[in-house]
Amino acid sequence: MKDYLISIDQFTIQLLALTRVELEESLVTLEKQAGSHDWKGLNSTGHKLYGTAASAGLSYLAGLARKFEKQGEDENSLVKALISQIQIEIALVFQLMADH
Repeated sequence: MKDYLISIDQFTIQLLALTRVELEESLVTLEKQAGSHDWKGLNSTGHKLYGTAASAGLSYLAGLARKFEKQGEDENSLVKALISQIQIEIALVFQLMADH
């Protein structure tokens, strides 16, 4: 059984690496979907980003992602500002990750 277990440090490193990949992918996808006005895609990616952020304990980012999850076509003007906020928050998260 012990052969299957990893240390807490190894687990944390793997969790941070996976979180980073998911955040990067979600941000790139959101930007593409916003550019093509893919509202269903934005809702779906917002949901995915919400799950990633919430699971990692990133409550502010999860709250921003939740807005995309509920975004409608009539809120087109808010998309650019929301993506900008998400970019800033993800950059801060990456900076904190690098510090640890």
